[in-house]
Amino acid sequence: MTVLKNIPDQTLETGLKNLVAKERELLHELILYIKEVDTRRLYLAKAYPSMYEYLTLELGYSGSAAIRRLDAARLLKAVPTMASDIKEGRLNLSQISEVARAIKEKERCEKLPINSEIKRSLVSAVVGKTMRETQKEIATLLNIEVPRFEKQRMHQDSSVRLEITLTEEQLVKLNRCKDLSAAVTHSEHKESSWAVLFEFLADQYLAKKDIMPKSVNQDNLVQILNNTPNTKQNSNKSMRPGSLSKTTRSAVDVLEETESKTPVLKTKDSPKNVLTKTISAQEITTASVVETSKSKVIHNPKKTTANNNLPKTITPKLRRDIIHRDKCCQFRDSKTQRICGATYGLEIDHKTSKWAGGSNTPENLQVLCRAHNIYKYRQENFLRWK
Repeated sequence: MTVLKNIPDQTLETGLKNLVAKERELLHELILYIKEVDTRRLYLAKAYPSMYEYLTLELGYSGSAAIRRLDAARLLKAVPTMASDIKEGRLNLSQISEVARAIKEKERCEKLPINSEIKRSLVSAVVGKTMRETQKEIATLLNIEVPRFEKQRMHQDSSVRLEITLTEEQLVKLNRCKDLSAAVTHSEHKESSWAVLFEFLADQYLAKKDIMPKSVNQDNLVQILNNTPNTKQNSNKSMRPGSLSKTTRSAVDVLEETESKTPVLKTKDSPKNVLTKTISAQEITTASVVETSKSKVIHNPKKTTANNNLPKTITPKLRRDIIHRDKCCQFRDSKTQRICGATYGLEIDHKTSKWAGGSNTPENLQVLCRAHNIYKYRQENFLRWK
């Protein structure tokens, strides 16, 4: 700073303009790099569920800065000429984000994608305009309302001030919810503010939709998945064959239950007489040879018993248990061993795919976010047919 104070005014202004030109040129190159990384989805291999997470966590951008650059990179795919406008300073990131937001809003309302020609016309219409003029041009061309932004402001005590704009219909619905829940919110919180209402509605929704039960702790879940009794709680209790789910019952349980049922085989000797024969569990589980007119099929009792104990499908209960166990996406970066950790859009994945002999046992199941589940499938499919 001491050196700059001694620079003449003309030289200082010239130097500033040169730096601004370099900044625009670097921004132009940066957007091209982000576009290519996003196209190749390189962030998935680094255990990030999205390009936004990669920009904020790996590269250290703020949320708003990451959104603006990502919007520009993705819009650049449809409008390649936009790069020169950015480089020359005729178009800035705020304008591009406004165009991208309007396109998403229009596609959401009409449930149809906007073609590249309309995108190019939108970009051309806002080149060289101010932010207010940009909003007006977009609203006119797409026949949409001028946006009303949502704002969040963090407080020192970690609370958040949220400023939103509601439509008349949304406000009517929320006021109705506020009236209906007034008795409950007043009894519990002694007030019925909007914050209390939102908390009440969130609790009601999570109670119905949240698949991670809070009543099941990690120790109990591990015991359920491993089919082992809780030594602390069940030291003097015996496990009944019917007390476990079909996916975790052992071969001994199945055999004991089979013996108790004593199945009956019926054969016909004549139209009038019916002969019944009781078959023991031991005879059922011994190897038998079934002769057909074409071939002989030999049934191996050990193999059959083992296969019957494996879960044929992923039941809702098993899915809930696996998600409760893993809690987030378990995809790892092969180099840094970093876990993705995403909690949005979780899916159940087979560590060893079923086509490779993998089963539906808890040990072979893991939680992945949708992006990494698709990424893992494509990688395995590529290696499979390579």
